[in-house]
Amino acid sequence: MGTPSLFRVTADGGGALERDGHFSLRVPALFSRRDDAQRFVSAQRFFVGPSATWSPTPSTTLTLLAVYQDDRYDRTTPLPVAGTLQPSSAGPVPRDTFLGEPRLTRLLSPQWQIGYLFEHRFGDVLRFCSKLRLVRYGVRGPILSVNQDGSTDDSVVRSGFDCDVDTHSLSLDNQLEGAVTTGPLQHTVLLGVDHLRYRSTSVGASFDLAPISPVQFIYGAKPGPRTPLFSSQAELDETGLYARYRGKLWGWLIGLVGVRSAHVDNVSVDRLRDARTDQPDAKTTFDAAAMALGPLGGRPDLPSPPRRSSIWEWPTHSIACASGST
Repeated sequence: MGTPSLFRVTADGGGALERDGHFSLRVPALFSRRDDAQRFVSAQRFFVGPSATWSPTPSTTLTLLAVYQDDRYDRTTPLPVAGTLQPSSAGPVPRDTFLGEPRLTRLLSPQWQIGYLFEHRFGDVLRFCSKLRLVRYGVRGPILSVNQDGSTDDSVVRSGFDCDVDTHSLSLDNQLEGAVTTGPLQHTVLLGVDHLRYRSTSVGASFDLAPISPVQFIYGAKPGPRTPLFSSQAELDETGLYARYRGKLWGWLIGLVGVRSAHVDNVSVDRLRDARTDQPDAKTTFDAAAMALGPLGGRPDLPSPPRRSSIWEWPTHSIACASGST
């Protein structure tokens, strides 16, 4: 328990499923809930991220990963200037005042991800690695706002909009790495191809809500008729080819050089205005570096070339919904 009323339970279990260790399993899970300084405001999260690994031989490993996360928010509402920062003829407005409608301000944000990590070594020279991830993410619910224009000391104007965002993506990255040694020089070469397919739709409709007194609350107002506010669609397809070389001389002098060539098709559609924008693009980037290891040691690994963040860095998604955001 915490402040304000934070409750969190976590669990993490797993291990080998047989004596030889070919199969292993891990299942972390979390449930949390917290209140807020405002009444009727809370946030709740359920998370589970199971993974299973199969290692039939010392040189081959396959890991299946999944994530399910369900977020539910009862959002805060802004307070008026009168009664908080400035005097009001209606009296002071307490900081825990909620000017929305209970059970009307709940946002739902489900998310799931599945994928795999595969690695196989061909002796001591070659290594193949493949990564894939599928993501589905959404934000649904109303977002309320308090309007200063038209509000008085004892009556606050309210409005809002319904937001419905659905996003899904596919990320794939395949790499082949080779390493050989000639005399005092160690050579490592990495070749790879990656692909990203991203699709997103966003729909919103605005509505009016009856004014409310900031000092004498009477809840129960129903949203007015919806008016289309935005309706858009986004598509992105990117394919990249990359290569990188690392040379290590005498065990302490290291040189790196890399190149990546990518082609991108970016399409955005405004369905309310019946407008479409196509933005194809192609770009090739180069990079190089040199370094020397000192007496304190260190181990510069062979990094991926400049590109998007790793497809297995689980991000905290952020999707803007017109004038509101989550």
